[in-house]
Amino acid sequence: MANSANYSELVENGFPTNNLIELVENLEQRGFISEEFRSDTASALEKIAERNQGLPKSILSRLENWLLTHPKPELNDYRSKEEETSHQLQSSIVFNTTTSHTLPSGRGSIVRAIAAGYLEQNPPDLQNWARVIKSRLEIEPHPAVWVDILTQMPPLLNGDRTQATQLFDAVIRNCPEVLRYRWALYFLSRTVGWFEPKETVQGWLEMLWADGSNFCRQVYGELLFIHYFQYQDEWSVAKIDHYLANQNDEAVLCGLAHVASHLWIQKRCRTKAAEILYNLAPSNIEVIQSIVASVFFQSREHFELDSGMRLLIQAVCKNKQLLLKAASDIIEIIENNSFVDTEPQLVSEICQSLLSQLGKKLDNPTRSLVFAAESLTTLAIQLHRQNKYREIGLKIFEQLLSLNLRETRSALEVLDRKPNRLSFYQAPRRRRRRRQIPSGNN
Repeated sequence: MANSANYSELVENGFPTNNLIELVENLEQRGFISEEFRSDTASALEKIAERNQGLPKSILSRLENWLLTHPKPELNDYRSKEEETSHQLQSSIVFNTTTSHTLPSGRGSIVRAIAAGYLEQNPPDLQNWARVIKSRLEIEPHPAVWVDILTQMPPLLNGDRTQATQLFDAVIRNCPEVLRYRWALYFLSRTVGWFEPKETVQGWLEMLWADGSNFCRQVYGELLFIHYFQYQDEWSVAKIDHYLANQNDEAVLCGLAHVASHLWIQKRCRTKAAEILYNLAPSNIEVIQSIVASVFFQSREHFELDSGMRLLIQAVCKNKQLLLKAASDIIEIIENNSFVDTEPQLVSEICQSLLSQLGKKLDNPTRSLVFAAESLTTLAIQLHRQNKYREIGLKIFEQLLSLNLRETRSALEVLDRKPNRLSFYQAPRRRRRRRQIPSGNN
């Protein structure tokens, strides 16, 4: 009877909560005190708490007693899988949609049951949940268990924010290793802005920076921009400006660029995001180029052509490798927003930059440029239809012809059968395939 499969079956079948709790108490009295029994029981009680607005005081007291004596997981089982010496900077850490966390059993299961037991009550019992957390300071040794605790702490910010912030700080300083877990960082990144005072968050950032690893330096950069986004303070502005001026810490710059690309659509921070990306656009570091280019993919559904984006596009057009990475998304944005009608000057500049910078690459395109020749042909013809840009459109079309591109030759064959050539050409309609961001590289 006392195993996780049976418990789960009882819970799923709607076994009365009081009866199940009574069963747990009877089994313990009969000598069921194994680690497996307690871990499986805690997992079942967590599900019950979620369905029944918490747990009664008697069972919560029992769980807290188990927490004091349960030996698993042992600290010697700890191995940081989050921060590797070979950590790659290509993907965001706090915005990575594939982020996951292996839930620790034993004390981890018990902690999760206690958290649900207090937080699922109506109203949540924040005071007792905070009491349990405080009781584990200087006692709980395992970082993964503290990650579980930390991810259940944001509801405390609905109460006294200053006290909750102090408790967050106590947990992080008691177990700094939590800052190396992506799962913990995911939750922290989404609660920045609620902490009071904000200087506490700055202290955590300094801890990350002092660590020195690429992982922690990148997290520092990502959280630094989120700190700016939430607090709009001089401290974060000065820090960001320092790294942009020196550009001597690749990991921090990657962190800043990742979040700037993700949050550019937020008007609250768009000016600073554009500044970061514009300053990094001339970089010859491939990973930074890829991150800067990603802003066009990230913002393609909510694209706005403001002054900052104009400057960024112009900067991208001057960096051949960066332009190659961004070209497909930039062309898609131009087409989807009909910029050839509203922004013909910018479109002509982009088309000419693509031709001058990429040239022969259009004849044997990479996967990212597979539709570029067709799109450029269409844009050249559309520019030619406008009196002011007739010559520019013709020049672009002729440049495309000189590259002997199949798409342009096909267009010319159609135009040869029309009396006024370019003016009457209708581009074939096609459905652009949505490019997916590779897993872990968003």
